[in-house]
Amino acid sequence: METVIVETEAEVSDHSFTLTLIIILFMITLYMLIDGIKHERKVIFGHEASFVTLFGIVISGAEMVSESSVALMSFNQEFFFYAVMPFIVFASGFNMYRSNFFGNIRNIMLFGIVTTVVCFVFFATCTLLYAKNFTLTQTKWDTSTNTW
Repeated sequence: METVIVETEAEVSDHSFTLTLIIILFMITLYMLIDGIKHERKVIFGHEASFVTLFGIVISGAEMVSESSVALMSFNQEFFFYAVMPFIVFASGFNMYRSNFFGNIRNIMLFGIVTTVVCFVFFATCTLLYAKNFTLTQTKWDTSTNTW
């Protein structure tokens, strides 16, 4: 008698979520390992993030070639912002040297504040010019004919 294993959609989703977490934790560990080796041997070539990015490209290429788990390759916005982004921000802040930060505070302020103001003025002006020269109408999707 043959045993047939039927996985539900939730079980497949849990499996791909677990596999994704394992890969992310492995990449973070690899990042810290490369950082430690670089500091121990005083290597000045490249950045840890570039090596991890290249490794991520290799993993993605292998996943695309094997076509074993398409769910793993799909981008989940909530997962990225809640599970991955905090580690990226923490690693960037942890590896930042204070002397470099305060030595470049003028450039940081220039790019942070001035660029924000310039972009705001640019987009506000474009929006006002568009609203002044074109009519803004609200369109609705008609579900019966599948048209706007």
